Amino acid sequence: MANYKIDRIYNDEADLTFKVKLAKGKTLASILDIVFIIKEKDDTAYLSKILEKTLLGGDISTSLNSTSDTFIFAVVSFAVADYTSLVIGNTYRAGLFCKWIGDTDFDENVEQIFDFQVIQDFHNN
Repeated sequence: MANYKIDRIYNDEADLTFKVKLAKGKTLASILDIVFIIKEKDDTAYLSKILEKTLLGGDISTSLNSTSDTFIFAVVSFAVADYTSLVIGNTYRAGLFCKWIGDTDFDENVEQIFDFQVIQDFHNN
């Protein structure tokens, strides 16, 4: 179980904003890509992800933190179509990972892993 949980109302198009601590010596300019993925569970293979959002794909934007150069904000956009493969009430695993310029893989040392659940809100749809 993750330390944090994200509850999303079904079909909610609001952005998800993450505060990301940069690795020592890294800056916003050091980032090649950022990926946000949703999987069934931790041991599910990356290729079997349910949803993937990337900086290079235009689904994630970044900005500097005005109070500290060791943090950035990563903003993940959502659309109604993103909920097609997600079942209301199921708990999934979601993660946010950075790929640095010159690296071949996403850095597992810069991770934020969450339980992710889609809920129904009959009063707010």
